[in-house]
Amino acid sequence: MLVRSVVSFLTGILTWLFALLTGLDLAIAWGILAFALNYIPFLGSILAVFPPVIFAVVQFDSWQDPALILLGMTLIQFSIGNLLDPKLEGHALAISPISVVFSIFFWGMLWGIPGAFMGVPLLIAIVTICHHFHDTCWITRMLTPGGRKTPHSSTWR
Repeated sequence: MLVRSVVSFLTGILTWLFALLTGLDLAIAWGILAFALNYIPFLGSILAVFPPVIFAVVQFDSWQDPALILLGMTLIQFSIGNLLDPKLEGHALAISPISVVFSIFFWGMLWGIPGAFMGVPLLIAIVTICHHFHDTCWITRMLTPGGRKTPHSSTWR
């Protein structure tokens, strides 16, 4: 939760700054909305982009400003949600960032939003259980960066 909170805070700050720099009214509200919605895996990032864009369509006379806001907000959400967040969560949990993204995606597709929320805890449980058995330690090595050493592997010290 600490990593998720830091990433959400960073997303909120960047959204606020971008809205402020583009002249979009209610910049602080868009930052707070991005911060809050970032706690919802995958769907929250999408939901955080559309309200400011719709508001920009109403606020600005040309189509270029809402298009710029759509591009900027999407870039912020995409880069933080798909690049920085999995890397930080993977590092904090000693799990591969690709495993984190795949787990959230897989369980989200299987069980919807509750599955997306439970994806990382389920991944941690799988890694922990596989870590304790010789026949499944290869799964632990596959899901952890650098292949976590297991007591059953020949490289354990």
